[in-house]
Amino acid sequence: MVAGMDRNIGRLITDLQAHGELDNTLILFTSDNGACAEWEPFGFDLPLITDPQPSVGINQGTQAAGNILRRGDDLNQLGGPTSSISYGSAWANASATPWRLYKHYCHEGGISSPLVMHWPGQIKSGGQFRRQVSHLIDIMATCVELSGARYPAELGGQSITPLEGKSLVPSFDDRPIDRDFLAWEHEGNAAIRVGDWKLVRRGPTGAWELYNLASDRSELDDLAAQQQQRVNELAAKWQTWAERCHVFPKP
Repeated sequence: MVAGMDRNIGRLITDLQAHGELDNTLILFTSDNGACAEWEPFGFDLPLITDPQPSVGINQGTQAAGNILRRGDDLNQLGGPTSSISYGSAWANASATPWRLYKHYCHEGGISSPLVMHWPGQIKSGGQFRRQVSHLIDIMATCVELSGARYPAELGGQSITPLEGKSLVPSFDDRPIDRDFLAWEHEGNAAIRVGDWKLVRRGPTGAWELYNLASDRSELDDLAAQQQQRVNELAAKWQTWAERCHVFPKP
């Protein structure tokens, strides 16, 4: 997949150069969120023989019902039509380092992705990092601003949900993005970030955890017990967002 992307991105860049449009084209390149810890430590889904003695999985995100024992015949099926391959929780743990947890979760290991922005004609200071926190919802807002378009309020007499994102244009010049907060929800996992403070939980009934990402991006020092008022404020803000953005009712 990486080779296929590299080849075809190269074809696109070459064509833009050939037509004199590369400097006039904004290219945004990002990745999927989080390392995938599916299918137990070794990353494949085949007929299993299960040890009745329960064990905890390799990492902080997975619990196995038993010790998984795989025989030679199972291993020989790897890559065949009856097998499903992932890289499992062991490699996901390595891929996510130093962030907590994986895809599905709202801890940093599940939501952090890089974004590359390339536009030589407008982004003058190339090859630099920007630390502004952004989200996929910001891409639409950025395109609307740059194109001079107006995001519609209705279509065919039906109201359209307003944009949630913020334009990333200020970050081109390393200026702040005017944002009150960012919030997430996935499969009951939830989080909200206001400035450097992040409130996050595992599952709909999990306890809220509080971290200051400026000093603890790896989410190792839970400050919820010491700052209960901040937890309550952020939890209430998350709940308001979730109700407004149709997180509830769950299907």
